[in-house]
Amino acid sequence: MAHFDDIPIHQLHKADGYQIRNIDDSEIKQDRRDNRGGNESDGDEIANMSLKDQVFHPTWKIRSSAFKKINQLFLTYDHESKEIKKEDEMYGDPENPFDTYGPILEQAIKDQNLTAQFEGLICLHSYCRLGKDIKGVTFACHSYLLDKIQHNKPNLKDITSRILQVMLSRKENIVPELLKRFKSNNKGVIVFSMSVFNQAIAENNLNVSDVNLKMVFKSTHDNLDHKTKEVRDSALQLICYVYQNCEDDISTFCSNIKGLRPVQLKELKEQLEAIDKNQESEYLVKLFDKVVVANKAKEQAPDRSPAGRSKSTDSVKQREPREEGEDGDSQSQVDLMNLLPDNFSEIPYLT
Repeated sequence: MAHFDDIPIHQLHKADGYQIRNIDDSEIKQDRRDNRGGNESDGDEIANMSLKDQVFHPTWKIRSSAFKKINQLFLTYDHESKEIKKEDEMYGDPENPFDTYGPILEQAIKDQNLTAQFEGLICLHSYCRLGKDIKGVTFACHSYLLDKIQHNKPNLKDITSRILQVMLSRKENIVPELLKRFKSNNKGVIVFSMSVFNQAIAENNLNVSDVNLKMVFKSTHDNLDHKTKEVRDSALQLICYVYQNCEDDISTFCSNIKGLRPVQLKELKEQLEAIDKNQESEYLVKLFDKVVVANKAKEQAPDRSPAGRSKSTDSVKQREPREEGEDGDSQSQVDLMNLLPDNFSEIPYLT
């Protein structure tokens, strides 16, 4: 073995005890091929597994098949036709698939295989559309839907948007989470969140009473000068929606939009002027009351700048002659010598 490194590689396989490949290589390859899609020998084992166990199976095809079965249970279950026994009143219907498989939907939408993940998203859509109480699942899943789903995949983007629209239509409180994504550093997250918001407004899944227009304005107006055109267009659509449903006039509204060049601000004003205010809505709000009050207080506050101080001194000097004239002759005849004590000039002073 002292000269092992000197043996040519093409002769190394002839040495005693050396093998080019393992003896069991062919069997390992066969096992891997079987594990990818499952084989007939595993059919009986899978049939005896529960759907919950199949959801966590290492084979993606088995997981995808389990998600399809769960979705079918959601679609076929009838809440009203089931009569709950007295012993089950506290815990609900044991055969209710929404109670049984709802907690594992968070795991379903996080599947590493995109095909299985798509089936898991379909399950979540059916659950949100047909389930009675979806608050727990909404809280567990909405953050992943907004941030982690590959929105560049058309099928995943479409089903994710449909899920969020159902959540919004059922008045689930995910509007603050959408507005928070408007300030994300990820362009894809911003575009997707704004598109979901605009679509919800267009489909009446969101009303003026469901959103805080001030928060929408604060979260949106910074994106009017975004470097991406798609973000700018979505932001402009939301700003127009806010202006249409607020009481502020166009000058006050535009004065609170910062960061735009004069040309951009002029174009924005022209687009806002073409919008008719929603006067019939009872939810009209005045967005910038505090800003107007602050400006008035600023106007009333004394000016502490050097120019302001010089103006104040000039005004004082102008008032002095008028005050002296109004006081009469008594002040004009005042002499300092009259204020000296008697015999003041005769008091000897020590030198």
